[in-house]
Amino acid sequence: MDDQTLRQQVSAMKLSMLDEKILGAYFLTLETLEDTDNPKFLEDIFTLYLSETTKTLGEIDQIMQEAVIDILKLTYLLQRMRGSSISIAAERMARVIAQTIQCVTDGTLEGTRANLRQIVTEQEILTARLTSYFPVWREAKNRGIIQPDA
Repeated sequence: MDDQTLRQQVSAMKLSMLDEKILGAYFLTLETLEDTDNPKFLEDIFTLYLSETTKTLGEIDQIMQEAVIDILKLTYLLQRMRGSSISIAAERMARVIAQTIQCVTDGTLEGTRANLRQIVTEQEILTARLTSYFPVWREAKNRGIIQPDA
C-alpha cells in the first residue's frame, strides 16, 4: 500500500470511530502520548482497558445471576468501568454504562439487563474497530507518513 493510501486509511478509520462516537476527541490526545520510551502506549492502555472490562463484566454477570442482586456492588463496578471508559475516550461505552447506572438507580431490572447486553455489544465493537485500526496506524507511524496525532 502506498503512503498516501495508508494515510487516508488511517484518517478514515479514525474519523469513523470519532463520528460514530465510539471514541471521543480525547483519543487524539492519547495518540500523542506515545514516544520512543513507550512506543506502544496507546495499544497497551486499550489492551488493559479491554481486559479489565471483560473481567468486570464477568463480575457483573455473577451479581446479576444471584437471587438477591447486590445493588451497591453492581453500582460500584459500573461506576469504575465508566470511569475507565471516560479515561480512554471510549465515549459510546461510557454513555451506555451511565444509562445502565441510571437503570440500577431507578430499580429497573429489565432496563439494567438490556443495557448490560448493550455494554457487551459496545465492547465487541470497540475491540473489533481497534483491532483493525492499530496495525494500520502502527504501520503508518513506523513508515513516518503520519505524526502520532494525524
